[in-house]
Amino acid sequence: MSELLDEMSALCAVRALGRAPPDWMTDSMRFGQHVSQRLPLVRVAVPASSGARREEEWRDVLAEGWLRAAHQSLRSARIEDEFGVSRSLYLHAGRGHPQYGTLAFVINELPDARSQEASPAGLGALACGRGEAPLDRTSHDGCFAPIAHDSLARRRAFYEATRWSGPWRERAAHFLAGYYGRKRLNGYFGHGEAARPDLDDPTGAFHNPTATDWRNWTI
Repeated sequence: MSELLDEMSALCAVRALGRAPPDWMTDSMRFGQHVSQRLPLVRVAVPASSGARREEEWRDVLAEGWLRAAHQSLRSARIEDEFGVSRSLYLHAGRGHPQYGTLAFVINELPDARSQEASPAGLGALACGRGEAPLDRTSHDGCFAPIAHDSLARRRAFYEATRWSGPWRERAAHFLAGYYGRKRLNGYFGHGEAARPDLDDPTGAFHNPTATDWRNWTI
């Protein structure tokens, strides 16, 4: 994935040298920049089965306008401890998944860009395994497979290599240009096979036939 981002960033170097970039690169980057600057941040409230936690989040957000650390699930906290990352709240760029609940709220932007991180490979999708034991690479439809079934050490290294710290929209523009330059919005906002990126990523996750969940390919 990082290799393609580097390739797309060559557009800046081409322009700096006064050369005309290829049409495909110009059009794709224009699309990526246009969309990345407009993607809202979507959080879907916790499911009804979560009881008191659901009620707390709904009250805080709808009545007070607050996002709080207490809205995080115990599973998210466990995964963060496993990967050695700080406590976080999770939002999707542009779309939310109904599995998380029936109430979604949308934020144009978070106030402090320095505390933000983004990735097209979600932390939860990399935590399909347990500990160091590799799992069956043909299972777990919702995982970022095959890397999700590798050792914890390799999954940690992959996450470090693919997360974008601080202001993330410029990196997102390169990602959208490289992987959705042909399908455009029909890809990023699609479902099933129609939502797969144009190109596969270096791990083989984007074109893994056993994975059909669009959360594997979106920010």
